[in-house]
Amino acid sequence: MKLSLPVAFGAISRLQAPSFPLRSPRFLFIEVNKRCNLKCQHCDFWLRTDDDRDRYLSVPGRSAVIAEFAELSPNGNVVICGGEPMLDLEDYFALARSCRENGVRALSVVNGTRIRSPALAERMILEGPHEISISLNSPCEAQHDETRGVKGAFKKAVRALRLLIEARSRLGVNSTRIYVMG
Repeated sequence: MKLSLPVAFGAISRLQAPSFPLRSPRFLFIEVNKRCNLKCQHCDFWLRTDDDRDRYLSVPGRSAVIAEFAELSPNGNVVICGGEPMLDLEDYFALARSCRENGVRALSVVNGTRIRSPALAERMILEGPHEISISLNSPCEAQHDETRGVKGAFKKAVRALRLLIEARSRLGVNSTRIYVMG
């Protein structure tokens, strides 16, 4: 039996919503930028620019998206990412603050090259994401630097890890998780 077009569309429009509960999303990924200061073999962000930044959603606009996500998914996680999100430090911290104010967990993966001082490490622990992952491609300095395309990237990443762990200990804050991501 062949259905006429109006009958077929009528059948589609009468579809019922699913009888099972829909789950809210667990993750929201928010990009700070599209550029990076490393030249990783496995990524092309270092080839990109932010020459279209004027078309990006503003920080207040992204914060509004975070607030809406928090209502939709109160147990959700916001991943603050990019390229290298810490290249735009104040935007990075503004988005982490928005997550904290809206009661959602903030996670971030950074390459570690921008965390250079105890003061910035303390700010990361107090104001930054709840979970900070530093990317390391290898426990071997030469292999990590080769993969990342920049000599000295390994030493900077390891120093960032040490600064973060020391800051967390000094401040007595155990709620910030610090990870190595490979």
